[in-house]
Amino acid sequence: MEPALLAVLASGEAHGYGIAQAIEELTDGGICLDPGGVYRTLRRLEDDGCVISDWVEGGSGPQRRQYTITDEGLSLLSMWTEDLRARARSLDAIADAADTALRGKERD
Repeated sequence: MEPALLAVLASGEAHGYGIAQAIEELTDGGICLDPGGVYRTLRRLEDDGCVISDWVEGGSGPQRRQYTITDEGLSLLSMWTEDLRARARSLDAIADAADTALRGKERD
């Protein structure tokens, strides 16, 4: 969840519900986050100095807490990006091996 939240915030400030919606849209519905988990993670990221927040008017509703990524958050996102790309390469290798094995079984 952390890298997804940071990736959304790297594109611009947002409130918690908007962040969760953006992640769902980004993943074509593949990732639907629990709102409680989103806010807990945002609070932890704020405690760690990776995001900051301010209260802003909610338009027709109550005030909302708006989150903004910090330079520390961008550094953390950069580390996450490297890690996620390495994981993606590993998963691709496993998927390729599985495809090869399954094609071999189809010929048997």
